[in-house]
Amino acid sequence: LTAPRLASLGAAQISLVLLLGFASVLPEGSVAVFQLGNNLQSFPLGVIGISFALAAFPLLSDAAGNGDWQAYHDVLGETGRRIVYFLLPVSLLFVLLRAQLVRLILGDGAFGWGATIATAQVVGWMSISLVFQALAPLLARAFYALQSTWTPFIVTGITEALMILAAFFLRSNFGIAGLAMAFSGAAILQVVLLWIALRRRAGAASERSFLRLVVCSLVASVPALVAAAGLRQVVGTVFPLHTVWQVALQFGVSAGGAGVVYLGVTQMMHLTEAEVLWRRIRSLTGRRVSI
Repeated sequence: LTAPRLASLGAAQISLVLLLGFASVLPEGSVAVFQLGNNLQSFPLGVIGISFALAAFPLLSDAAGNGDWQAYHDVLGETGRRIVYFLLPVSLLFVLLRAQLVRLILGDGAFGWGATIATAQVVGWMSISLVFQALAPLLARAFYALQSTWTPFIVTGITEALMILAAFFLRSNFGIAGLAMAFSGAAILQVVLLWIALRRRAGAASERSFLRLVVCSLVASVPALVAAAGLRQVVGTVFPLHTVWQVALQFGVSAGGAGVVYLGVTQMMHLTEAEVLWRRIRSLTGRRVSI
C-alpha cells in the first residue's frame, strides 16, 4: 500500500482494526461489544463529518490550486465550524444517553443488561472524541488539496503507535473500556498534530472565529445537557422503561429537548450556523416562526 492509500484510510479505520486485535484476547464477547459500540458512535460521524469533508475537498483543491489562500482558509474554517456546531452536542448527548441508545438499538433477544453496560461504556468513551474524529478527515483533505499526503500518513503512524501502547496498558485495568479510551486519545492527538502541521504549512487564519464557535457551543451545551438530564429523569419516573417504546420515548424526549435548548441558546448568541439552521427549519415548515 502506498502512503496516499494508507492516509486515505483514516486513523479511525486503522485504529479499529488494531483494537479489535486487542479485544480478541479479552473475555468472550469483547470483539462484538467493541464493534457494536463503534458502529453506534460512528453513525453521526458518517452523516456529518465525512459528508462535510467530502463536500469541502473540491473547494479546498480549487482554492489551493489558484493560490487563493483566503478562500482556502475560509472554506476550511467554515466547514470546521459547522462540524463542531452539529457534532459537539451530539457527542455529549451520546455520553449522557449511552445506555438508552444501546438498549434501544441492540437490547433485544440474547443481548442482556451486562452486554448493554459494556457496549454503553465503549460508546461513551468513543463519543468523547467524536468531534475530533470528524475533524480528522477534513484536515487530511486540507493536506490533499496541497498535494501533500505524507504528512497525514506520518501523523497517523505516530498516533497509531501511541494508541497501541495506551491500549496495551489500559486493557489490563479497564478491559474493553480501556481500548475505547485509547481510541479517543489517539483521535484527539491526531487532530492536534494535523492542525499544528497545517498551521505551519498554510498559515493561520479564521482561528478566532473557530475558537469562538467552540466556546459558544460548549456554553450552549451546558443548559442543553441539563434539560436532557431533567427530561430523562422525568420520563424515567413516570414510565417503568420496560418496553421499547418507553425507552424510545425517554431517549427522544431527552434528545429533542436538548436540541431545542441548544438551538435557542446558540441563536441568542447570534452564531451564523444557528441562524442558517433556523432558516432551514423555517423553510421546511413553510411559515415564519421565532424562538
